[in-house]
Amino acid sequence: MQTGIQRIDFYIPEHKLCVEVDGSTHYYGLSQHPLAKTELKYRLMRYARLKVLRIEHFNIAEMIEEWKSEETPSQARENIPADGEDLTER
Repeated sequence: MQTGIQRIDFYIPEHKLCVEVDGSTHYYGLSQHPLAKTELKYRLMRYARLKVLRIEHFNIAEMIEEWKSEETPSQARENIPADGEDLTER
């Protein structure tokens, strides 16, 4: 999905949910500090009251283990963030 000059990796309109996969190009050098343009993108999505699921490349293995522990799809649906909420802030 393209929104002005920003591109959203995946968008699920019925939930107003953006899924963003942040590779190493979203960070300064080899750090875990996001680039200013990446932070601006997330602020704009929250301002638009979109939900954001942010998958950071350095957390993928940990997230997969968490997902494996999910018991049912209905539990996963309960964890869909509120409008404008960033899952990385939980």
